Amino acid sequence: TPYIPRGGAGLVQPLATLLRPTYVIDARHECWAGPLVASFSGLLGGITGFYAAPMLVYLTMLRLQKDIFTASIALLFLLGGAAMAVFLAQASVLTGTVMVHSAFALIPTAVGILVGIRIRSRISQAQFERGITWVMVLMGLRLISKGVHLSAY
Repeated sequence: TPYIPRGGAGLVQPLATLLRPTYVIDARHECWAGPLVASFSGLLGGITGFYAAPMLVYLTMLRLQKDIFTASIALLFLLGGAAMAVFLAQASVLTGTVMVHSAFALIPTAVGILVGIRIRSRISQAQFERGITWVMVLMGLRLISKGVHLSAY
Protein backbone atom coordinates (compact mmCIF):
# COMPACT_ATOMS: atom_id res chain seq x y z
CA THR A 1 0.00 0.00 0.00
CA PRO A 2 1.15 3.60 -0.48
CA TYR A 3 0.64 4.34 3.22
CA ILE A 4 3.88 2.73 4.38
CA PRO A 5 6.12 4.81 2.03
CA ARG A 6 4.13 7.93 2.92
CA GLY A 7 4.48 7.16 6.62
CA GLY A 8 8.18 6.53 6.23
CA ALA A 9 8.53 9.80 4.36
CA GLY A 10 6.56 11.50 7.11
CA LEU A 11 9.08 10.30 9.67
CA VAL A 12 12.04 11.82 7.80
CA GLN A 13 11.66 15.30 9.30
CA PRO A 14 11.31 14.21 12.93
CA LEU A 15 14.16 11.73 12.60
CA ALA A 16 16.35 14.39 11.04
CA THR A 17 15.43 16.74 13.87
CA LEU A 18 16.18 14.12 16.51
CA LEU A 19 19.44 12.97 14.92
CA ARG A 20 20.83 16.37 13.91
CA PRO A 21 18.97 19.05 15.86
CA THR A 22 21.64 21.69 15.29
CA TYR A 23 22.24 21.07 11.58
CA VAL A 24 21.67 24.18 9.53
CA ILE A 25 21.82 24.61 5.76
CA ASP A 26 24.20 27.46 5.09
CA ALA A 27 22.99 30.23 2.77
CA ARG A 28 25.71 29.42 0.21
CA HIS A 29 24.26 25.90 -0.19
CA GLU A 30 20.65 27.01 -0.73
CA CYS A 31 21.22 27.57 -4.47
CA TRP A 32 21.73 23.84 -5.09
CA ALA A 33 19.98 22.31 -2.05
CA GLY A 34 16.62 23.99 -2.76
CA PRO A 35 16.25 22.68 -6.33
CA LEU A 36 17.50 19.25 -5.25
CA VAL A 37 14.94 19.03 -2.45
CA ALA A 38 12.20 20.37 -4.73
CA SER A 39 12.99 17.74 -7.36
CA PHE A 40 13.00 14.94 -4.80
CA SER A 41 9.74 16.25 -3.30
CA GLY A 42 8.16 16.28 -6.76
CA LEU A 43 9.33 12.73 -7.46
CA LEU A 44 8.03 11.54 -4.10
CA GLY A 45 4.76 13.41 -4.64
CA GLY A 46 4.29 11.89 -8.08
CA ILE A 47 4.78 8.40 -6.70
CA THR A 48 2.90 8.66 -3.40
CA GLY A 49 0.99 11.96 -3.43
CA PHE A 50 2.93 12.98 -0.30
CA TYR A 51 5.57 15.54 -1.20
CA ALA A 52 5.81 17.48 2.06
CA ALA A 53 8.40 15.56 4.09
CA PRO A 54 11.56 16.61 2.19
CA MET A 55 10.34 20.21 2.10
CA LEU A 56 9.67 20.18 5.84
CA VAL A 57 13.16 18.83 6.52
CA TYR A 58 14.71 21.45 4.25
CA LEU A 59 12.76 24.36 5.72
CA THR A 60 13.47 23.11 9.25
CA MET A 61 17.19 23.02 8.48
CA LEU A 62 17.05 26.58 7.17
CA ARG A 63 16.07 27.57 10.73
CA LEU A 64 13.40 29.97 9.52
CA GLN A 65 11.45 32.09 11.95
CA LYS A 66 8.06 30.44 12.63
CA ASP A 67 5.98 32.94 10.64
CA ILE A 68 8.31 32.75 7.63
CA PHE A 69 8.39 28.95 7.91
CA THR A 70 4.59 28.86 7.93
CA ALA A 71 4.30 31.25 4.98
CA SER A 72 6.91 29.26 3.04
CA ILE A 73 5.30 25.90 3.64
CA ALA A 74 1.84 27.31 2.85
CA LEU A 75 3.09 28.62 -0.49
CA LEU A 76 4.81 25.32 -1.28
CA PHE A 77 1.63 23.40 -0.43
CA LEU A 78 -0.42 25.76 -2.58
CA LEU A 79 1.88 25.38 -5.56
CA GLY A 80 2.37 21.64 -5.07
CA GLY A 81 -1.36 21.14 -4.63
CA ALA A 82 -2.11 23.16 -7.75
CA ALA A 83 0.37 21.13 -9.78
CA MET A 84 -1.05 17.88 -8.41
CA ALA A 85 -4.60 19.06 -9.20
CA VAL A 86 -3.62 19.80 -12.82
CA PHE A 87 -2.05 16.37 -13.25
CA LEU A 88 -4.98 14.61 -11.59
CA ALA A 89 -7.45 16.54 -13.77
CA GLN A 90 -5.50 15.50 -16.88
CA ALA A 91 -5.73 11.89 -15.70
CA SER A 92 -9.51 12.32 -15.22
CA VAL A 93 -9.17 11.60 -11.51
CA LEU A 94 -10.10 15.10 -10.35
CA THR A 95 -13.78 15.20 -11.27
CA GLY A 96 -16.42 17.82 -10.57
CA THR A 97 -17.73 15.81 -7.62
CA VAL A 98 -14.26 15.55 -6.10
CA MET A 99 -13.76 19.31 -6.54
CA VAL A 100 -17.07 20.08 -4.80
CA HIS A 101 -16.22 17.79 -1.87
CA SER A 102 -12.77 19.36 -1.67
CA ALA A 103 -14.29 22.85 -1.64
CA PHE A 104 -16.50 21.89 1.31
CA ALA A 105 -13.44 20.47 3.08
CA LEU A 106 -11.94 23.96 2.92
CA ILE A 107 -14.46 25.21 5.49
CA PRO A 108 -13.09 23.26 8.49
CA THR A 109 -9.60 23.77 7.06
CA ALA A 110 -10.06 27.54 7.19
CA VAL A 111 -11.32 27.32 10.79
CA GLY A 112 -8.30 25.22 11.69
CA ILE A 113 -5.96 27.72 10.05
CA LEU A 114 -7.47 30.57 12.07
CA VAL A 115 -7.06 28.60 15.31
CA GLY A 116 -3.51 27.67 14.31
CA ILE A 117 -2.60 31.30 13.64
CA ARG A 118 -3.73 32.21 17.15
CA ILE A 119 -1.78 29.36 18.70
CA ARG A 120 1.35 30.17 16.67
CA SER A 121 1.24 33.78 17.85
CA ARG A 122 1.26 32.63 21.49
CA ILE A 123 4.05 30.04 21.41
CA SER A 124 7.82 30.41 21.25
CA GLN A 125 10.01 29.43 18.32
CA ALA A 126 11.26 26.38 20.26
CA GLN A 127 7.71 25.24 21.06
CA PHE A 128 6.78 25.70 17.40
CA GLU A 129 9.71 23.55 16.24
CA ARG A 130 8.92 20.81 18.78
CA GLY A 131 5.28 20.91 17.70
CA ILE A 132 6.20 20.40 14.05
CA THR A 133 8.41 17.46 15.01
CA TRP A 134 5.64 15.76 17.00
CA VAL A 135 2.98 16.36 14.38
CA MET A 136 5.24 14.72 11.78
CA VAL A 137 5.93 11.76 14.10
CA LEU A 138 2.22 11.20 14.65
CA MET A 139 1.39 11.56 10.94
CA GLY A 140 4.16 9.18 9.91
CA LEU A 141 3.22 6.56 12.48
CA ARG A 142 -0.45 6.83 11.55
CA LEU A 143 0.28 6.31 7.87
CA ILE A 144 2.55 3.35 8.61
CA SER A 145 -0.03 1.75 10.91
CA LYS A 146 -2.71 2.27 8.26
CA GLY A 147 -0.46 0.65 5.64
CA VAL A 148 0.34 -2.30 7.89
CA HIS A 149 -3.34 -2.73 8.70
CA LEU A 150 -4.36 -2.63 5.02
CA SER A 151 -1.58 -5.00 3.94
CA ALA A 152 -2.86 -7.58 6.43
CA TYR A 153 -5.93 -8.04 4.23
